[in-house]
Amino acid sequence: MRGMREFCLIAVAAVCSTICFAGGLTDLRKNFPEEKFIAAVGEGMTKDAARKSALAELAAYFSQTVAGGVTAKSVMQNGNGVFSAQERIERIVETSSSASLFSVRYTGFSYDRRGKSYSVCAYISRDEAWLVLSRRLDLLQGAFTASVAAAERERDPLRRLFLLGSAVDDMADFEGLYFMALAVFPGRGGEYGRTLERKAVLEKEVRSAKSGMKIRVLASGDFAADTRARLEGILSGAGFSVVRGAAQYDFSAVTNVMRQNHGEILYAQAEVTLTLGGATLCAMTDRLSAYNEQTLERLCRAEAVRILESLAQEHLR
Repeated sequence: MRGMREFCLIAVAAVCSTICFAGGLTDLRKNFPEEKFIAAVGEGMTKDAARKSALAELAAYFSQTVAGGVTAKSVMQNGNGVFSAQERIERIVETSSSASLFSVRYTGFSYDRRGKSYSVCAYISRDEAWLVLSRRLDLLQGAFTASVAAAERERDPLRRLFLLGSAVDDMADFEGLYFMALAVFPGRGGEYGRTLERKAVLEKEVRSAKSGMKIRVLASGDFAADTRARLEGILSGAGFSVVRGAAQYDFSAVTNVMRQNHGEILYAQAEVTLTLGGATLCAMTDRLSAYNEQTLERLCRAEAVRILESLAQEHLR
């Protein structure tokens, strides 16, 4: 399963308007009524500094609004015992403020001779922003619905669990986009909110199912003890109940290192294979080289662990 990813909405378009910003709040609200635009003023000793300041103020607007939205949502969901989402506030706010904003337009510059500084207004059309967000949300929502349907058709409980977990993980971008959409139009997005609530319910189901599923790890080949301990740690960290005795499922990890000697350089090929119920789940191979046996041994051991972690992160989370 995939980890969480940052998203980028659309590249900034620096478009200058024929409107000249006079610098006052009245002028701002007159030219950019709040129900139609999100606008912010920036000041600086140069035009470039003023424009960057205005853009930063726009990013701050989204960060603050998104943070408030996530906090309110978390309180509501915690009240129902669904999940705790406090850690998501920082992630979504960081993503929102670092992501490129939509099609940002700028007014003409105003120059204050006394303060020797420039002022400019950066603004976004709410309708245009909603169009960008809703299209992306529709795509993610459709993919989520299809993934959940595929998971529910799976008969094997563990494989079904993996598919559901993957569908939930793939919605990491959806959550941030949804709260940004609420920042644009607070009264819209009811359908997206219901999808987000369904995701929260599935998260709870996945966690509950994992904790009740007993898994045993079997390891063989080179560095078997290291492989077993690391895989057990990964599965435990993912919420599974790892046991040494009778289990519902066995995960087998086989690590093979094949060495070759070509003159002064030693080569080795490290291969890790994960199997579930006798069927190969995934495999990965990497080739290493070193000038002495001790270095090669250390590299092989580290690489075997790296491969194992890479495979496990992709397929077992």
